[in-house]
Amino acid sequence: MEDFEEEQQRRKKPRRGANGFDAAAAAERRKRIDAERRQLPAWAARDQLLSLLQQHRTLVLVGETGSGKTTQIPQFLVNARFGFGSGTGQTSVKPRAANGVDQDPGDAGPSTSGRGQANGAWGGGGGNCIAVTQPRRVAAMTVARRVAEEMGTPLGQKVGYAIRFEDATSPATRIKYMTDGLLLREALVDPALSRYRVVIIDEAHERTVSTDVLLGLLKGVQALRGDDFRLVVMPSGALRGDDFRLVVMSATLDAGRFVDFFPGAVAGLIRGRQYPVQVMYTARPEDNYLDAAVCATLQVHTEEPPGDVLVFLTGQDEIDSAERLIKDKLASLPRSQPATVGEGAEGAGEGADGADPSAPAPAPGGPDSLLVLPIYAALPPEQQMRVFEPAPPGVRKAILATNIAETSITIPGVRYVIDTGYVKSRDYNAKLGLESLAVVPVSQAQARQRSGRAGREGPGKALRLFTEADFGQLEQTTPPEITRCNLASVVLQLKAMGIDDVLGFEFMDPPPRAAILRSLELLFALGALDAAGKLTEQVGQRLSRLPVDPMYGRVLLAASDMGCALEAVAVVAMVATENVFHTPRAKEKEWRSARLKFVAREGDHLTLLNVFRGFSELPKESHKARTQWCSDNFVNIRALRKAEDIHTQLLRFLGPPSPPGLGLPLRSCGDDPTPLRRALAAGLFPHAARLQPDGSYRVLATGRQVFLHPSSVLLDRKPPALVFSELMHTTKTYARDATAVEPRWLPELAPTFFAAKAPGQA
Repeated sequence: MEDFEEEQQRRKKPRRGANGFDAAAAAERRKRIDAERRQLPAWAARDQLLSLLQQHRTLVLVGETGSGKTTQIPQFLVNARFGFGSGTGQTSVKPRAANGVDQDPGDAGPSTSGRGQANGAWGGGGGNCIAVTQPRRVAAMTVARRVAEEMGTPLGQKVGYAIRFEDATSPATRIKYMTDGLLLREALVDPALSRYRVVIIDEAHERTVSTDVLLGLLKGVQALRGDDFRLVVMPSGALRGDDFRLVVMSATLDAGRFVDFFPGAVAGLIRGRQYPVQVMYTARPEDNYLDAAVCATLQVHTEEPPGDVLVFLTGQDEIDSAERLIKDKLASLPRSQPATVGEGAEGAGEGADGADPSAPAPAPGGPDSLLVLPIYAALPPEQQMRVFEPAPPGVRKAILATNIAETSITIPGVRYVIDTGYVKSRDYNAKLGLESLAVVPVSQAQARQRSGRAGREGPGKALRLFTEADFGQLEQTTPPEITRCNLASVVLQLKAMGIDDVLGFEFMDPPPRAAILRSLELLFALGALDAAGKLTEQVGQRLSRLPVDPMYGRVLLAASDMGCALEAVAVVAMVATENVFHTPRAKEKEWRSARLKFVAREGDHLTLLNVFRGFSELPKESHKARTQWCSDNFVNIRALRKAEDIHTQLLRFLGPPSPPGLGLPLRSCGDDPTPLRRALAAGLFPHAARLQPDGSYRVLATGRQVFLHPSSVLLDRKPPALVFSELMHTTKTYARDATAVEPRWLPELAPTFFAAKAPGQA
């Protein structure tokens, strides 16, 4: 089938000679795509999987890396018209065409029969969509694009995606890829998820907070839409029998936990398509894994046969630094003769043979033959997509990624993996009520997932920048995120869904009771809950509709009352990005001089506001001017573009009087910083701290000692009291993004929290 662009051209100029449209090329592309699908391991398991789902309401599917489970399973269900037939609970498994390829059920459109009689078509009015959740936005977007291509449909029609601040779907959408958090938000207004006949939870092994909450909710949905709930009133008024099915997909062999959690669930397995990967370790621990990763990347580029390199780092700051270092060093590197990657590294028995001996000669080692591409969650979508595009002839890609590339996405062309062995992780101390961000070692399961990315398309190599002995000391798996994070957002969402007994909610791995109680206390202090634990109308219900952390949501609500909403939205958008400034090692003096023009004596949040204002004043259509401005001011243009997107969407959530807008006044405080500082204090008061004689700060709510982060503009001034965004633990516990506040504001703005305690007393 022709793709969308070609179809548009064909309609405009039907003759091949007039527009150059090549029907033969389109057919060949269709044939190639179908051939690729038939080679996937999931293809051979199609009939078995459909049979299992016909007999069981829940399928726990272990689909190893490369199996095609994410792209193929939803198509199998659509093309088999699974659960969209008569409403009798039976599945119509349509036979394949003569060429072995499933055909789309057609464009017959929705049924108009009052009770959805057996016409073999998609049901009328609703309940005829398959939801496929992903832990990360980039995965939802990339997989949706691929499946749309495979089905020969424009993205946003039969196949679409929805992520925070972006919806590429339509009423015709039958397969909807989305983040797990977005499906949670849909459950706020439709607890039965009645729009979906099948829900697929992909990458369930990652056990994100949203995934774990969804698993508990879906267990309730199954009970609500179970065998005794045979008829569903659709939005059109039609009644349909309910054949709700749940598919939980994991890339690791942990099906037992999921099967035990869902009554009557059955497990299935799809073997992956994995080539041998030679895993190597360093002979001794690395003093600086970032520098080691840069050197290893350049060594692969200059000494190894063609193949892209995937480098795992912990976050945007490291990725930006590594990108600059690689580009700086690449220009001066001499060309090397072919050798083996990791000379001095020790081979291990985890993999088999090394690189394919029939591979072409090594890629050129010059500065123009390596394309360095970053990928992390905060990167704008159009830039994330670049890693999936093939490199120009004679050019090797070096992809610098966070753990987003472990399992959620598959980047073609990767034959080499460099694993630093670290990941950025959040940890929550329920006793202190503080969440911190730290760089910690990966688990053995994560390390195996990372090395496996080198063997998706052929034999590969993986260099772990730690010793084999260190690998043996790693934890087997990573604890579920819900057991080690602040649960305020989770509790708020559950309350908004009418689940008042949060302590009794059925989690697969219950979080610590102390963490839930601490979150309830925080929401009460924010004004989101009343004394009976119910959502308040003016604060709680509004906070539940904002796609931000409850504390920052409270900042926005307070700012609207205090006449500084426009400034507060900009600050929240900037905080949601990472590393606005970049600091070249060789130009630190120039960077400090450039930053002075933005520095606000009141603190980091208002400094970020000044940066946002300066960038926003430049014409959006002038890419050259914006790029030059960012370069001159040592500012990360990617972060600012992301902040602009978030800023635009937050304004839509706050201003318009109709949903999703809250209809709140959006005023500016101009050059007066006091209203904004007060608004920040009104939301961030749990993170208020008072200066101590030794120059450190003590968090008022807990008594914990913290230090201003070295990048803070308040480092030299050290105001008597401040509020901060988050803690980061390295050699010390640092408070990041701080704003000076007046001590007397705190009991005034949060009387229930401080309970008349004098500021400064821990």
